[in-house]
Amino acid sequence: MTRTGERGIALVVVLWGVTLLALLAGGLASTSGLAVRRMTHAIESAEAHAALETAAAAAELALSDPDPAKVWLPDGTPRRLALDFGEAEITASSEAGKIDLNHSPPVLLRALFEQSTASSAEAERLIAAFSAWTMPGMGGRALLAVSELSALPGISSRTYHRLLGACTVHNESGRLAWRLADADTLSLIPGLTSQARTALLAAKGRKDYTPDLATAQAFAAAGVTEEGASPDPARPLYVTLEIAVRLPSHAIASAEAIVRLAPRESRPVTILEWHEPQWRKEER
Repeated sequence: MTRTGERGIALVVVLWGVTLLALLAGGLASTSGLAVRRMTHAIESAEAHAALETAAAAAELALSDPDPAKVWLPDGTPRRLALDFGEAEITASSEAGKIDLNHSPPVLLRALFEQSTASSAEAERLIAAFSAWTMPGMGGRALLAVSELSALPGISSRTYHRLLGACTVHNESGRLAWRLADADTLSLIPGLTSQARTALLAAKGRKDYTPDLATAQAFAAAGVTEEGASPDPARPLYVTLEIAVRLPSHAIASAEAIVRLAPRESRPVTILEWHEPQWRKEER
């Protein structure tokens, strides 16, 4: 082989070596960038989770405040809180303002299914399936969580999600507290006119309000109670917290929790359920 040929081969080898080094450098840079992004994501995720827990703790304190002028009424009113590292919007809804799947009277449970389904035929089918599923004499059992409704035979996704907001398994008295119920839940009370519902929504915070005779009769028939004008510190309070926080990094995180508040007990706060979807970046 001539010297010129040897030089040509050496040049090819050098070029291949340079190309390989460039590929390795590019791969290292890409891996390093991915590691940085993963680390940033982990830090922001931890910040979002910490903000949600801080907001939940602040809400729990406000709901348990012994001062009647400061205590939050868990009636679904959205409230804003400034945090050290962002801001939060919190909605607290008492489980006493929802229909209990295990303890509410049949008239309310029937109304719940009838107004959450697409047709009367679907309502009857689901009512029959629900009754057979939960009736003790037929081998049924009490539901431990509302999410168990998703396993009800024949239930559609649409019906399931319509049921979620109006029912609970944490209102053991079975009596719906109208002052703590939202408009959709009030609409489930049989015999209640639209005018009566409007009057009730306007009177939620008024202790001097007395329902008219027709409304009182509808309440009596459905087991609806006057309770809930103010929290009773002697009784545990079951509350759903819906929390959304916005961080300086433009990350938005949300969570929904069901908590049991009992300030006079040794364990004043018990988290019964905690659902935290993936946080996301805010669109600019």
